[in-house]
Amino acid sequence: MDVQKTREARNKSVVVFTKFCQSKELHTRALFCFYEGEDAKYYGNRVEQITRRSCDNIVSYNCGGKAGVLKVKELIKKKKQYDHVKTAYFIDSDFFPQKNLEKNVYQTTGYSVENYYTSSTAFTRILNYAFGVNCNCSDYQRCMEDYKKSMDVFHRQVLFLNAWIKAQRVNELKTGKRKLELTNFKISKYFETLAIDKVGVKQEIDKKFLEKCFPDSCIIEDTEIEKYVSELGQTNMQQTLRGKYELEFLKKIIDDLKKKYKKGEYFSEEYECIKIDPNVDPLLLLSQCADTHEGLIAFLKQFSVDNAA
Repeated sequence: MDVQKTREARNKSVVVFTKFCQSKELHTRALFCFYEGEDAKYYGNRVEQITRRSCDNIVSYNCGGKAGVLKVKELIKKKKQYDHVKTAYFIDSDFFPQKNLEKNVYQTTGYSVENYYTSSTAFTRILNYAFGVNCNCSDYQRCMEDYKKSMDVFHRQVLFLNAWIKAQRVNELKTGKRKLELTNFKISKYFETLAIDKVGVKQEIDKKFLEKCFPDSCIIEDTEIEKYVSELGQTNMQQTLRGKYELEFLKKIIDDLKKKYKKGEYFSEEYECIKIDPNVDPLLLLSQCADTHEGLIAFLKQFSVDNAA
């Protein structure tokens, strides 16, 4: 992380820490949750349901990123007067899951929370809740098979990109300088087609293309990139590849299904009126369809009101 990013993370952490300190009236009864970015949209309802705490006894903070979450944890831990306060910290694994985490830190099992939205089980819920396509409907099997096939093709097309990004992050960890900014890089724009039954790339995503897109990035040896291509290719890529690109894929698939249904294509039956719009706050809109890992359930149970001291 470069100097500017470090300063921003520190400033964000101090602001969040200050707000936490000022919430004295809640320190004896509330659960304080610290998230990366907008992750409360995924975790929030699960925290409430699993801990059985009312929403006015759960305080959520956006710490900006993983560094911000961990910095806030460090600031709170230094103050002995907060030892009795219940705090929970939520971070993404990204490409480098951390080990030996304290019991009040939850780390995603996959790359990020977005990966919980794109599994086959999550897609089954989307078909069921949003489209009215149940597992006994004639179109269900086709949708599931095509989804898996299209996702497999998509993964093969973005595998090199993910390996290249991982190589960049490894270099950044070594140098302490963050050079690769991915916020505005939308992978879907480089695909000619992202549909339930067809995936076609518009632009081959190779090293030359990526170095042109990110002129400030580090020059990475081909052998290092290929090492990560091999490593990631042997994993469950739906879980280990960058979550934001996985979610982009899902949004395009939902849009395609809506268009096909409106045109009277693809589906063999009529279903309920489909109003879902995955392009409007998908983390919140699709939250009820996303997976909830057993590890998260076990993590949150420690904060249950039933376990309150």
